[in-house]
Amino acid sequence: MSIRVVVTNHRDPSARRQRLLSNLGAYMFVAPHGIGLFLFVIIPIAMTAVLSVFEWDLISSARFIGLASYARIISDPMFWNSAKNTLVFTLGTVPTGVVLALLLALLVDNRLKGIVLFRSVMFMPVLSSWVVVAMIWRWLYNPQFGLINRILAVFGVTGPAWLSDLRWAMPAVIITTVWKFLGYNMIIYLAGLQGVPDAYYEAASIDGANWWQKLRYITIPLLSPVTFFITVVSLIGAFQAFPQFYMMTRGGPARCTNVIVYYIYENAFLWFKMGYASTLAWVLFLVVFGLTLLQWKLQSRWVQYD
Repeated sequence: MSIRVVVTNHRDPSARRQRLLSNLGAYMFVAPHGIGLFLFVIIPIAMTAVLSVFEWDLISSARFIGLASYARIISDPMFWNSAKNTLVFTLGTVPTGVVLALLLALLVDNRLKGIVLFRSVMFMPVLSSWVVVAMIWRWLYNPQFGLINRILAVFGVTGPAWLSDLRWAMPAVIITTVWKFLGYNMIIYLAGLQGVPDAYYEAASIDGANWWQKLRYITIPLLSPVTFFITVVSLIGAFQAFPQFYMMTRGGPARCTNVIVYYIYENAFLWFKMGYASTLAWVLFLVVFGLTLLQWKLQSRWVQYD
C-alpha cells in the first residue's frame, strides 16, 4: 500500500492567478470607494498643502511665498475673531448636546406608551438636510412672524430679532445645531444604556442606592466610552461647522457668527485667496488633530472600559 502526498507549489503561476481571480470581486467592490477617496480626498488635501505656500487668485499665475501665509495668521484680526466665535460655538454645542442626549436616552430607555414614536420623531432632524433645517428655523426665529416670538408674546415677553441681533445670533445657531444632532447622540447613548448589565442595578438596589446614586456610580461610569466617542465626534463637527452659518447668518451680524470654516470659504470663494484659504484649512486641521490627540491621551483618566 502506498501513500501519495501532493505538495502545492505556491510559486506556481496558475495558483497565483487563481488567488487573484478569487479576490477580484473584493477588489471590484473596494475600487469605487478607493478611486473616490483618491480623487476627492487625497488629491485635494495634497493640493491644499501645496497651495498654502503659494499666493494664487485663480486668475494670475501662482507666486511662491513660502510660510508667509502662516505668519500672516498671527496678525490677522479676522482670523482670531473667527477662532473666538468657533470656540464659543463649540463650548455651546458640545456640552449641551452631550448632557441633553444622556437625559433623553435615560427617558426613552423606559417602556412608556408611545416611546417608539418619540424616538423616531427625535431622530428625524438627523436625517434632514441642513437646507431644510435652516429654512425651518429661520422661520421660527423670524422676529415678526416667527413661532418662537409669538409664544413669548403670549407670556408678555418681547422676543429678540434672533439672527440679526448681536447677542442672540450665535445662541440661535447653537440651539439649532444641538436640536439637529440631539437624536443621533440620544441613539448612541441608548445603545450604551441597553448594554449595561441589570445585575449592577439590582445589587445597588439591595444596598439601598437611590436613583441619583445609581446614575452617578453605575450609569455614568459605564457610559464613559460612549461619552468619549460622542464628545470627540461632536468636537470635530463643531470645529467644522459651516452649513448652518451659511444658511442662517452668512457670518453676521457684524461677523459675530463668522467661524473658521466660513472664513475659509470667504477667502477661497468670495475673495479668491486660495493660498491663504489653504493655509487656514491646514491650521484648522492641526488644531482639530491636536485636540483629538489630547482627548485620546486624557481618556485613561476618566474613561472606563471594564
